[in-house]
Amino acid sequence: MSISLQKRQLPYQPDAAINYFAPISNQSWAMLLHSGAANHPHNRFDILVAEPRMLRIYYAPVFPVVLLPELLKSEQWK
Repeated sequence: MSISLQKRQLPYQPDAAINYFAPISNQSWAMLLHSGAANHPHNRFDILVAEPRMLRIYYAPVFPVVLLPELLKSEQWK
């Protein structure tokens, strides 16, 4: 399995994060990490994700569980 990061620079729009997220919001594990207030100096990045190829879940205390896409579709993870 080949996994690659996709990074795209998009033009600034005040409501861009919501507009870009809306079309993918119904996909599995879709998330929007919004960087905050528009006038804050550290407001530079919003992160959109959906349909992960792999999911790492941490159970207390430390051990990670890595799940592949076919397992993500099971009822246990919905």
